[in-house]
Formats: sequence, structure tokens, C-alpha cells
Amino acid sequence: MTTIFHEFTLYHKDDKDDKDRYSLLCIECKKETPHSTVCSYNEEYQRISDMNTSDWSRKNQIIQCQNCKSVSFRTITTDSEIDYDIPYPKEVIKYYPDLITTPDPNQDLPYGIQEDYQEAQAIFFRSPRGAAALLRLAIQKLCKHLGEKGKNINDDIAALVKKGHLAQNQQAFDIIRIVGNNAVHPGELDLKNDPKTVNTLFQLTNLIAESMITHPKKVKQVNALYDKIIPFTEKERITNRDTNKTKHTNKKNVA
Repeated sequence: MTTIFHEFTLYHKDDKDDKDRYSLLCIECKKETPHSTVCSYNEEYQRISDMNTSDWSRKNQIIQCQNCKSVSFRTITTDSEIDYDIPYPKEVIKYYPDLITTPDPNQDLPYGIQEDYQEAQAIFFRSPRGAAALLRLAIQKLCKHLGEKGKNINDDIAALVKKGHLAQNQQAFDIIRIVGNNAVHPGELDLKNDPKTVNTLFQLTNLIAESMITHPKKVKQVNALYDKIIPFTEKERITNRDTNKTKHTNKKNVA
């Protein structure tokens, strides 16, 4: 036997109190802002059989950002048949459009790494742990792109440090490595309820790409432009200037 229940609720502005307001990441404001529910169409049904009883419910809601007034849609679903081993089924919340508030990948990242990054973006709000694991994979691939073996990310980071390549990025590499490890193995970090930490990993990935790929590329472009447009005589003058400056500095230090 199945019992079905439907309910539609339209919230009036004066009906709302503090419990009807909640903080969410707004896709327009690009930050956490207060939201409220405009209306909700609720569905519930109970399945009763000889073996067991299960409950399913879904709230289909139009929600509004109280900062920019933009509206979006979300569903809140529970299903005791899936979560049969816990007293209260967990809520599965989905947003339309997805609340992806992460920065786009650095365009200088290799295409395959950008794919991993974008896949992490796509699942970020639904699964912060999955996004963290994908960004760890992206960094491991980046290590291989930078000349390491790409088999053990910890060994690759150590090798890059030894070569002097990670003077400013070692901590960023290790943050992504350790948080990503905790996403797939039991650890001290609970990423299910910590999207902010995972969101930081996107920024760190782009920071690493900027430092390790984009900046060196721009330096090469500047050097090529220098060689192309600066006359040989001017280059000699610059070399003499810098050589004399170095000698003067050394004399000061000796004194």
C-alpha cells in the first residue's frame, strides 16, 4: 500500500521569521548571502509492504537571495529506503542552476588537467569530497607535466622541492594533497560539511598554475620581446650598468 500526500505553500513576506531565512552561496553575488523560500511544493509518500515500511519526501522550492533578489530552484529529498540503517534519512539537496562559485581554471593548464578541474567544479556543491579528490588528481597530473613521475604525489612534491621549484608553492601543493587524501580515506577532516575549505583548493590550484606555468611563459615572452626590439648597443649599455652596479654593491659589502 502507498500513501501519497501533496502540499503547496506560498510564503507571504510577513509570514517569514528567522527560521525561514538561511545562508547560501548565491550564484549572482558570488558569496554567501541570506536566502528565503518563496514557495514550496511538497510531496510525500509512504510505501508499506509485508517486509518493511519506507518513507520518501521531496520539497520543490523557489528560493530568493535577499541581497540581489535573484531567484533559483532547489529540491530537498529524503528516502528512508536508501538510508535504512539510520534513524532519520539525510536530506539530499540539489540546486538549479548549480551553485558553482569557484573560479574558472587557469587557461594555461594542460587540457586534461582543465577537464579534471571543470569536473570538480560541476560536482562541488553536491559533493565537496569528490571535488577535493579530483583536484588532488589534477595536481598529481600537474607534477607529471612539470617533469616528475606522476605516480606518487608526495614523492613528486619532494622532488620539486629538492630542485628548488616550489619555493613559494610547497604549502599549496601539500594542502591540496592532504585535503584530497582525506576526501577518499578516513582522516581528521570532515569535508562533507566544509565546502569553504574545498572551495579554497580551486584558488590554490590556479595560484600554482599561475606561478609554475603562466608566469614563466610571460617571462619568456618578455625576454623574446627584449631580444627583438632592443638594439645591441643598448643591451651592452644595460649589461655594463648592471655589472658596475654589482661591483659597487660587492665593494660596499667588503667594506
